[in-house]
Order: sequence, then C-alpha cells, then structure tokens
Amino acid sequence: MFWKDRKMDQRQLYENYLFEKPLAVAIIHLLNEKKDEGMTATNLAEILHLSVPTLYRLTLEMHQLNLIKSERKGRKNIFKISNEFKGLLPSLEATLKNIANKNNNNDSINNISRNNSTIPLSYQNTKFDQVSMAKSLLEEYNLPLNPRVAETMIISALKQKILSNLPLSITPKNIKPINTILKEKTRFDIYLGNKDKYIAIEIKIIETTRALRESIGNIALLDLKDNNKKFAGIIIAYIISSMGGKFYISEKDVSEAINALSSRNNKIFAIISMADRYQILDTQFLDDFAFRILEKVKEEVS
Repeated sequence: MFWKDRKMDQRQLYENYLFEKPLAVAIIHLLNEKKDEGMTATNLAEILHLSVPTLYRLTLEMHQLNLIKSERKGRKNIFKISNEFKGLLPSLEATLKNIANKNNNNDSINNISRNNSTIPLSYQNTKFDQVSMAKSLLEEYNLPLNPRVAETMIISALKQKILSNLPLSITPKNIKPINTILKEKTRFDIYLGNKDKYIAIEIKIIETTRALRESIGNIALLDLKDNNKKFAGIIIAYIISSMGGKFYISEKDVSEAINALSSRNNKIFAIISMADRYQILDTQFLDDFAFRILEKVKEEVS
C-alpha cells in the first residue's frame, strides 16, 4: 500500500510539472523516440533551437526530479528517460493529451501512440511547436534567444503558415533570381502566384536603423523592369522587434523608408508590425501577420 501511494504521489508530481513546463514534454518526446540510444545536450539544443547552457539548465531540473537520467559514453553525456518515469508513461497518457491540446490549439491530435509511445504526435518538430517552445523558455527562464536562430525559426514558421493556407488558385512558384542593377542575383523567401501572375515575398525582422538600411538598400538595387508582365511585385513584410527591451526604430521610420522606394516603383508593397521579444514568439501574432501577407498576395495576383 505504501509503494502504491508513493507511486501515485510521484505521478501527481510529474503531472503538475509537465503542465507547467511544456518544454520538458518536448524533451521527453525526443528522448522517448530515441529509446535506449539517448541524445546529447547538443542534439537536443539544435532541434529545440536553444543554447546548450540553456538546455543544461532545463535538463538539470528534470534530472533532479528523476524524469531523465544521464550516462557517460566516452566523452559525451547522454540523456535518457529515467526508468522510474518510463514505468509511469502509460498512466500519464491523459495528462500528455491535455498538455498537447493546451499548447497546440490549432492542431488536431488523432493519434497518440507510435512505437508504443504515449507522447503526443503533435509534439513532433513542427515550426510552430518550436516557436511555442521558445516562448515558453523566455517566460520560464527570462533568457534571450540567439537573434539569428530566432529570425530563422520565426520566418520558417511564417512560411509554413502561409503555404499551408494557400487557396487552390495560388501555388508556390519556382522563379529564377531577380537581378540587381549591379548584375547580382537576389532571391526572396517565397514566390507565390497563378498561371498569369506571381509575387515575391521578403520577410525580415528589423531591430536597428542599420538593418533597415541594408534591407532597403538591397531592394533599391533590384532591376524591376516592367517588361515582365507576370511579375506582380514584391511584398516587404517587416517585423520591427525590440532589442534589450527597447525599440531602436519606429514603425513610422520603416514606413517612410519603404514609401520612398514605392514612389519610384509601384511594384513594392509593405506589411509592417511591431512586437517585443515575447509578442514575436506568440503564435497568434504570427498567425495574424501571416494572414495579412496572404491577403495581400490574393489581392495582387488574383
């Protein structure tokens, strides 16, 4: 009876922890897929877009709760699910379902079992899962993300959202690079269109005047000739983000810079939003921003 009560208490402890720490669920999912092989901190950090020190901070917490264990393999430290937690996984199935529903409201969960795993499939490594996990990290530990990693992750999430919501009349296009007046080739994040028209989309996170100047300067050098009748233009989608808790450039500054380009070429369209380091990782904010881009695409190529 004592052992049964202790096991129930431990299960309740794990349930409470997992509800509060969705990042821990993501780590458990990844380790559970690897079974006895385990994963290093570097492997986990790369998949979850975290720094290795940050990953160690989270795994230390999980190790102290006996959710995971670590083993030495040569010079590497390998993380695995602890034997105690592995034995409780079947009884935690309902809890893991609820966590998945809570953190992935837009995803349907049709299957929670693969290879005898009770970790929800919705925790597979989708772009929006990564964004949610990154936001959770910021809120829990107040740690900054690497700017390059954050930009790559957010742009990938936006591209995924746009491409997964295209109307039947609009499809991705394989377009050759646009030349600059200096004969350099320039590629954009996405090309969308129909059989008659296509449009290019440039997505950037802008934090400083220098970053704005570089991006605008590159677009100003493009050779946008009117003889390509299928080319509908370029959508410049900029998210103005804070740096160190402060905004160094305003929406007005960005708008005026883009308007200066637009006055010389009517094929440039702007979509601008401001977001601090928490808002920029909010899935609702990214949903809304992707929707605005998609609406402009429909307007210009339909």
